[in-house]
Amino acid sequence: MELAIHHSKVRSGNGKAKYFVRTGEVISSNLESTTHTYSDTTVTGRSYITSRTKKKTVFWLRFENGQERKYVLNSDVDILSGQKISLLYLEGKTSTCLVGIANHTAGEYIPYFSRAEFRKVFKPNRENMTLLASVGLVGSVALYHSEVLKHDLNIAEWLVGGFFYAMGIFFVSGLVFLFIALIQTILDFDYYLFKKEVKNNLNKIL
Repeated sequence: MELAIHHSKVRSGNGKAKYFVRTGEVISSNLESTTHTYSDTTVTGRSYITSRTKKKTVFWLRFENGQERKYVLNSDVDILSGQKISLLYLEGKTSTCLVGIANHTAGEYIPYFSRAEFRKVFKPNRENMTLLASVGLVGSVALYHSEVLKHDLNIAEWLVGGFFYAMGIFFVSGLVFLFIALIQTILDFDYYLFKKEVKNNLNKIL
């Protein structure tokens, strides 16, 4: 199956990822749903019940070599028995994920990806960077606090100093979290390039 883009232009610490396709005929397709019920009590003592329904699309695909394989999608995807479809995958150095479905029979495609899947392939160290910045903030606060405890202060000095100390922590925390948000935005900027690549490949497959 010819692709518009074989190797992603999005770079990562694990190197470039590549796209590949598997094509076959849907021999069975079912929509399964599971309802989870939760009960809780409010602060006033009133009980309430909430429910959440999760839908899954389960289908079997027969490939040209006669092999058959079962697929489970965690969403409601319109796939019918007898249709010819192609599954577009993105393969990284440490993981592979489904990023799109091209339905040749219906003449349409379905992007099937999320930021979480994108980070799984391209940004495996993203959470570690956020954690490192948070640990640095906590460590700085602990170090400053230990220095304050070395001085023998009276109650008034403790109250005044504590107020400015708390305000300082609040201000610095805000700056640090803004910095973390900025870093995460920069790290996810190439997510939009990834989305464009997937759509170009799905159009080419059709």
